[in-house]
Amino acid sequence: MPAPMPAPLCSVFSTYSSIEAHMVSGMLQDAGIECVLSNEFFAAADNPVSNATGGVQVFVRAADADEARALLQDAEAPEKENGVSE
Repeated sequence: MPAPMPAPLCSVFSTYSSIEAHMVSGMLQDAGIECVLSNEFFAAADNPVSNATGGVQVFVRAADADEARALLQDAEAPEKENGVSE
């Protein structure tokens, strides 16, 4: 019997900050959404390589992508409402 295929993944967030990526990952995991980080070590080691790879990316299962994006959007909304910008 062949091994089951892994669930497809979707990128829901990217940043050039490993710390920010871990914060987002933690928030999603607290909400019950499993996620993985990609390119984290490129971001820490070499800025030009990180730029070429799109920074640190947070991936979730494709089935969880809409929920994850909604959570991220809701988390970002209070900052914009209070006049805080990035």
